[in-house]
Amino acid sequence: MAIQFPNNPGIGSVFTDTDAGFSYEWTGVVWKSFTPAAANNVKELDDISSGFDNSTTTFNLTILSEAYQPVNAAMLQISLGGVIQEPSTDYTVSFIDATITFTTAPSAGLDFFGVVRGTAVAIDYATDGNVQTKQEFTATEGQTSFTVSGGYSTGYVDVFRNGVRLGSDDFTDTSGTAVVLTVPAQADDLIETVKYNVASLVTTEGQFARLNITGVTTVGVVTGATSIQSGVFYGDGSNLTGISVDSTALKDSGGNVKTQANPGGIVITGVATATTFVGDLTGDVTGDVTGNTSGTAGGLTGTPNITVGSVTAASGSFSGNVTIGGTLTYQDVTNIDSVGIITAQQGIQVLANGVDVTGIGTFEDRITYDGSLGQAGGGTVTYTVTVATKDSTHRYNGSGSSNGYVIDNLQAPVLTFTPGRTYRFTNDNTGSHPLKFYLEADKTTLYSTGVTFDNAYTEITVSDTTPAVLHYQCTNHSLMGNSVITQSNIAAGFNVVDESSDTSCNVLFTTDATGTGLEAKTGTNLTFNSSSGQLTATSFSGDGSSLTGVDAGISAGKAVALSSFLN
Repeated sequence: MAIQFPNNPGIGSVFTDTDAGFSYEWTGVVWKSFTPAAANNVKELDDISSGFDNSTTTFNLTILSEAYQPVNAAMLQISLGGVIQEPSTDYTVSFIDATITFTTAPSAGLDFFGVVRGTAVAIDYATDGNVQTKQEFTATEGQTSFTVSGGYSTGYVDVFRNGVRLGSDDFTDTSGTAVVLTVPAQADDLIETVKYNVASLVTTEGQFARLNITGVTTVGVVTGATSIQSGVFYGDGSNLTGISVDSTALKDSGGNVKTQANPGGIVITGVATATTFVGDLTGDVTGDVTGNTSGTAGGLTGTPNITVGSVTAASGSFSGNVTIGGTLTYQDVTNIDSVGIITAQQGIQVLANGVDVTGIGTFEDRITYDGSLGQAGGGTVTYTVTVATKDSTHRYNGSGSSNGYVIDNLQAPVLTFTPGRTYRFTNDNTGSHPLKFYLEADKTTLYSTGVTFDNAYTEITVSDTTPAVLHYQCTNHSLMGNSVITQSNIAAGFNVVDESSDTSCNVLFTTDATGTGLEAKTGTNLTFNSSSGQLTATSFSGDGSSLTGVDAGISAGKAVALSSFLN
């Protein structure tokens, strides 16, 4: 039951609660604890002297082998070797750890004696800082109702009229918000209300109304009609019930739920659900991780092992080697380094370094390559040709037409043909971009031998007499395609340009007058001045009978001199 303090106490008045055995003194503002606590609060600490070893400073505190958590050092009286120790100077305590720490390590063999002093429970102040609150009103003529600021507890309000305390018959206080005079006030009457904030203190299960506790208190069961407020809560919270998932009681002003972990960390034995997790995750994670993860995962160091059933990603980057024990299935692999069997669904493009197959290679489609690779002759190879805007992989990107041929999903690749095979190019846009073959990239000379042109396709049959290099280009637009290497027996040609100013041109020649695959050669003994037309050689051979443009004045008698000149 609530403590019933007397009305209108004088300063220094003492009131004793006979039920609890506590006395209180009126300070003019609040009731203060007057007597020490009951004797049953004074207890003896267990002896810890067996642990004194000249080095250890921190010891566990227990009473009858049960951990004891002191609120502060001053509530303990500690004796070492018969000498009383000064709190906070000679020793400190930890409520959380239930320990005492000495400033100087006790010597081995010292006697220990410690007691817990009883403390009084002070009814210090209510939530608003006062046990009582006064309020004054200047009445108007006939006024009967006066509203008390903040409300009041029924039965705990006094009313004064012009300094005279009214009795219970002179007013009513049942609403909790206003007091009502039985006799209406006259104009300018001074009405004063004094409300009292009530607290209940019991030693067994009961209720607290508007109780402020400074420090730490340990209770059995607390039943709160509305709420319990504290700056710090201690304990495992195992007996807390009825906490709503939307409750703000465990949140800070920003709506964040915060906990204070013990030294071993927070242990969750059930399911932890959160909308977000912010901060670093340090340490090992044991068990399964399921669900979806979004955002960026970084900071994995060391050699972690990740085992999953399947991985789906937009992209990936590996600085080291990737080992795949099963089958790698992917449509857009650009580089393969394999020591086993490769099965290609859409063909393989081989760059200038070529391909080196030491085992068995199985290809469902052709191999397109820039290097050297032998193919068996015979049969027909079909290419699918489309048109798209050039990208950086196109050989002529930035020159000629902005569009380019795309052959089997590759931007205008260099193609290699094999004599004896037929190659068909199916074109879905033949009307606008008909594909034909030329001896030059700029389409100077059309090549039509063995070539069939149809509205739906262009087809070429390669032989040993097909030029070594051809160019597939659009007849209507420039530089849409690329070159073709035929691997025929015809030597590759070269570009010839007009030169009329170089004074020291080298003359090219071959070792045979006719044949295929002949090499072009030159030498320093035969030069040509393209500016003057002069041919210079170290020697001439022959009788000169076929020479023209020679000065007619040269006679037969001068033949010896001319012969000497020529030789």
